Amino acid sequence: MTKWFEQREQQAGVKRLILTWEIYKRFGEFPVRVIAFCIAFFAYLGGKPQRLNSRKYFEILSNYANDKSLKPSFVNSFKHFHSYADSLVDKMLAFSGNLPVEKFQFANSDDKNEMFEVVREGKGAFFLSSHIGNVEIMRSLFYAKELDVKPNVNVFLQKNSCEIFNGFLEYIKVETNVEVFPVEEISVDTAVVIKEKLNKGEIVFMAGDRLSAQYPELYYETELFAHKVQFPQGALKFSQILECPIFFVVCAKEGKNFKIHLKKFDFTGSKKEVFKVLQQEYKDFLEKMTLRYPYQFFNFYEMFM
Repeated sequence: MTKWFEQREQQAGVKRLILTWEIYKRFGEFPVRVIAFCIAFFAYLGGKPQRLNSRKYFEILSNYANDKSLKPSFVNSFKHFHSYADSLVDKMLAFSGNLPVEKFQFANSDDKNEMFEVVREGKGAFFLSSHIGNVEIMRSLFYAKELDVKPNVNVFLQKNSCEIFNGFLEYIKVETNVEVFPVEEISVDTAVVIKEKLNKGEIVFMAGDRLSAQYPELYYETELFAHKVQFPQGALKFSQILECPIFFVVCAKEGKNFKIHLKKFDFTGSKKEVFKVLQQEYKDFLEKMTLRYPYQFFNFYEMFM
């Protein structure tokens, strides 16, 4: 199997983001969306591995859900590619602070209240995210002008994504309360720094659905849609040792708005028991969210065994 880090992933670099930003500033959002459509079209034509993996994903999903509308087809795979390209535009708008708080909706008001209660009490929180939807949109919520509480946000990304994020913000001169950390450089010192930040009431985002490029052998096996997959141990163990509230999170696009789905992890027991339940509940959450947003499952690599 080809791991995600062995397959070149198509993404917007700093220069392309800046060019898109300049077009957006001069002509508005519509032409940028048109560009995203064109990017999706050429990515679909030129990305044979991604195209084949998208088809395999829809085959697995349609069989699992017994849903003929999700069967592999040009239409479904192109919608899959287009959703990803469109999400890059949403990221740009979120980074620039151009998404008003009214665009955010929570799937469950109790989850929303629980999250903000944790934030207001300054307990700190760890958000286990994934590559479903567009969690970057939710991070921008925490520095929205309308919000009465603005905790500092700490995000773990690939090193090149950190450079893109910082480079773009530097160009557009937008100040945020977001600090990014390369996942490739996590160490004991990083854990100490993050623990101190959590103790100050800050929050942390880390994805738990892609193997570490540095330590691909550190994984656990589970089943996603009745197929074996390998997920990294690191993100789940990192969230566990920090001893703070843990939330599973997906932020997905619905129409022109963004729906935030949260689930607080609440289980006590031995470390081994907690880790086992954490794996199961995280996997169940990903399945539920993927079935709800099948075209926003942004893993275009060979993940199903």
